[in-house]
Parts: sequence; C-alpha cells; structure tokens
Amino acid sequence: MKKLIIALLIIGMSNTVTIQANSFPTMKIHEKQKKKDKKKKQKTAQQLLEELKQKNANVTDILVWDESSHINELLGRPGQYIGKADFSDARVAECWTTEEERVQNGLNGGTIELFKSKKDCSKRNKYLSAFLGADLGVMGLNQYVYKYDKVIFRVSYDVVPSEAEIYKQQMDISRSEERFSRNAETD
Repeated sequence: MKKLIIALLIIGMSNTVTIQANSFPTMKIHEKQKKKDKKKKQKTAQQLLEELKQKNANVTDILVWDESSHINELLGRPGQYIGKADFSDARVAECWTTEEERVQNGLNGGTIELFKSKKDCSKRNKYLSAFLGADLGVMGLNQYVYKYDKVIFRVSYDVVPSEAEIYKQQMDISRSEERFSRNAETD
C-alpha cells in the first residue's frame, strides 16, 4: 500500500512539473507576441490628424479617403499609401464652391499619407520632390512636404512658412510620442 501511495505521489509530481515546464515557455511566447503586435500597430491618418486638431485650433475639418473615394486611385495600391486624410486650415480660403467639389478634390490645409514600409514612403517622397519648386508654377505641388519613417505630411503653401513650421513641430511631437509609447510597451 505504501508503495502504491509513493508511486501515485511521484506520478502526480512529475505531471505537475511537466505541466509547469510546458506552460511557462508558452506564456513567454504569448507575451512576446503581444508585444510584437503592439509594436506593429500604426496610427491611422485620421488619428494623426485628430491629434493635430487637438494641438492646433486652425485645423477645422478632416476628410478621410478610402479606396473608392480617392481621386488619383493610389490608395491601397501596391507600393502606395495605405491611409490618407486631408485637413482644412481656418486661415486658408476655400477654393471649392460646392461640398461635392470639396469632397472630390480634398481639403485646403494639407494632407497626410501613411505607408506600409519605409521604402514605399521614401519612394513616394522622391516622386513628390520632383514637383516641388517655384519654377514649376501651377504645375508644381505648392506644398511643404515633411517625411517621417512611414508618413508623409504635406501642408499647403497657402499657409505662411512660420505657420507651416508650427504644424511640422506639432507633427514631430506626435511622431516622437508614438515612438516613445511603442518603445515603452516593449520594454
């Protein structure tokens, strides 16, 4: 009888050790995966402009594009941006006469484009750079262009340079806050 009890205790202890040994690495892997998932999350174009709107009272409206509504049909295409939103600036006069024109052509303050990779973002930035410059006249882009890792932020030339610089500084803060919070989640 004593041998049976001892055998049952040994079997019970070995099963407990096995369960603990097998579940511990699974928990670690699960925790690592959760951290990776958090790190991969990128804010949407709308979220970035909503943050900018909270910091800058001159941002009045936000228009979020989708694949069916975007005028140049680049949104969601391979190698192109995966998110895009425009914003209005209260100091810039509207150039559209109807709401339909406004929605079809975008808002007057600027735009933000999000990319899946740094490479796609750099490629787009290089393309846009070809359209910058006063010598292009009406064919030019007429926007201040600010590039981040996977984001291009463009502000209309109708905003004076010092005001565009304020937008840039506010976006710099948003981008660094996002990097800081992602790093804090993975530490």
